Amino acid sequence: MNLMHHIRKGFKNMTKTIEKQRVIYVTPEQTFQALTEEEELERWFVQKAEGDVRPGGWMRFEWAPDMVEKGQILEIEPFHRFSYTWEAFSPSPVTITFELGAENGGTRLHFIQTGIGEGENWGNYPYL
Repeated sequence: MNLMHHIRKGFKNMTKTIEKQRVIYVTPEQTFQALTEEEELERWFVQKAEGDVRPGGWMRFEWAPDMVEKGQILEIEPFHRFSYTWEAFSPSPVTITFELGAENGGTRLHFIQTGIGEGENWGNYPYL
């Protein structure tokens, strides 16, 4: 076995988290709408967005006709928090969470992506 195999195998069960924070100069209400409403998502994020926006509901994002991603909504607290699974190009779903707070007439947006690397097949991805 080569060294890369040992490295990947040893890190197979480790998870990674991505966190970013930004201040956006619109209200938390406008920011929340941009993250949850189909027509708003289609304005800035994806070609087509669909969903049943409620806890236990679902989201579906179409980037192109043959490129679709989906997820299940885990938590929704209007204007404050929105969380869902992201079942994209990965061996197991990750969790996306947006936390919103009012700040200086705008919104502090805290983006958190967790669960990167969970599941047995993540060890096959050399970029992690």
